[in-house]
Amino acid sequence: YGFTRIGVQVSKKHGNAVMRNKIKRQVRNILDSFLNYSESLDLIIIPSRNYNVNEFEKFKEALIRLLTSLKE
Repeated sequence: YGFTRIGVQVSKKHGNAVMRNKIKRQVRNILDSFLNYSESLDLIIIPSRNYNVNEFEKFKEALIRLLTSLKE
């Protein structure tokens, strides 16, 4: 397609709508700082059920490590 498409799926098991939207915002923030959107890439991100919004930096490092391994 020539551009990056991203989907973030957060189930109701993560909490109420406010919590789910906060998780989605955090994931998008990490991806915005790391990805080049002009590349052709399709991603679906599904955070694990034990994701904790207070441990943002820990999750950011893990997601960047995963994305780096995917690009190689």
